[in-house]
Amino acid sequence: MTYKQAAENEWQVKKGEKGTRIEFWEVKQQPDAKNEPDQPGDGLSGERDRRFIHRIYTVFNAKQIGGIPPHAPKERTEFEAVEAGERILSSSGANIHHDQLDRCFYSRGTDSIHLTPKEAFKDAPGYYGTALHELSHWTGHPSRLNRSTLNESYRFGDSTYAREELRAELASLFIAAETGIPHDPASHAAYVGSWVEVLRKDKNEIFRATHDASAAADFVLSLDKERTKSLPEDKTESQPERQN
Repeated sequence: MTYKQAAENEWQVKKGEKGTRIEFWEVKQQPDAKNEPDQPGDGLSGERDRRFIHRIYTVFNAKQIGGIPPHAPKERTEFEAVEAGERILSSSGANIHHDQLDRCFYSRGTDSIHLTPKEAFKDAPGYYGTALHELSHWTGHPSRLNRSTLNESYRFGDSTYAREELRAELASLFIAAETGIPHDPASHAAYVGSWVEVLRKDKNEIFRATHDASAAADFVLSLDKERTKSLPEDKTESQPERQN
């Protein structure tokens, strides 16, 4: 947090501590942009109507601040994590098949996700990390977020493909962090080389990628929230147990 934010909470940045400069990017619609949805197939229509607001802040880590209480992250059991993963996949309504022997992918042509059987993964984090990665690709379909990096990628390894892979991996990480689903970044380490090359060519690509990944994660999480709200309450929970 910033020095001001710490002071507002009656905490004090320790004497002699040096802050870290961070960049904050906010995406806003152009004042004259029409309130019309992007047209399917036009991967640039949304880009033209957006402008990026850039700010720089100096922030301090919690360890540099006196009086701040220790962070206590919510611990989730393995069962809860698996339950959350299954719920997210089911709530999406995506067409998911476990019909592959040694690869996992999202098919734009059939708008479907193809995975190996769960038993092929060494653990739950490996399976759900991969499934959420492919589900993140799924969000870019023209009928959903119409993401240009997905719909304008033509072959494995091209620059647009690498940009889309970066978005999918970031989105899966965001979803995992929000729901407590374990995430294993090593399962997608093979893509790192192509990401680095893209980022070297355009220093602002990481900000665009993060924005698009955040939108993808929000899309997936919103589907889960909508489904949860529509489920009927379990009336049996409020009734006393029958005594035999």
